[in-house]
Amino acid sequence: MGYTSLYKTSFTRDVEKEYWKRIVSDCTFSFTIGPYQNSSFVMMCDESKDLVNEIETLTTQLSKLHATGRKNHEMIADEIICTNMIEGISCSKEDVDRLRKLYDELLLNEIRSTEPENLPDGTLFRKDPLNVGASYVAIHTGVYPERRIIFCMDTASSVLNNDQMPYPVRIALFLWFYTSLL
Repeated sequence: MGYTSLYKTSFTRDVEKEYWKRIVSDCTFSFTIGPYQNSSFVMMCDESKDLVNEIETLTTQLSKLHATGRKNHEMIADEIICTNMIEGISCSKEDVDRLRKLYDELLLNEIRSTEPENLPDGTLFRKDPLNVGASYVAIHTGVYPERRIIFCMDTASSVLNNDQMPYPVRIALFLWFYTSLL
């Protein structure tokens, strides 16, 4: 029997019992951050670890063939580009790398003159909640206040640097934290 999501488990078994079974498993990595101000976890059973290790091996071999190494920010930029493509947004690595500068150049003055309450107002991030959606219907509310954003990004960064997890999993988790929390 393969892995069954907690959502599907809720239709057939006691989901809370299954959740605790999974959260205390030796295969589980737990995190103090997650969507809706909750914690989160990822299970890496032996089969998953083997598959990820095989992916890492093949990626290393491919990198050697191309005589290039990839850095964290390059993989994250690639993931952002792929995510944007899925969402119908076209961009390149250069666009991703210059996003904040472009934001400041293109939008900051307009926001300052038309919606000053929406200016970036924190030390590093926003102070207040941010809703993503259309027609005044929020489909996502980002983490807030700024100290919580900083805590979440610090935690996500520690996941990115956790050598106990395979590298591709760390990248995927970091991207998931980034996109689901901010």
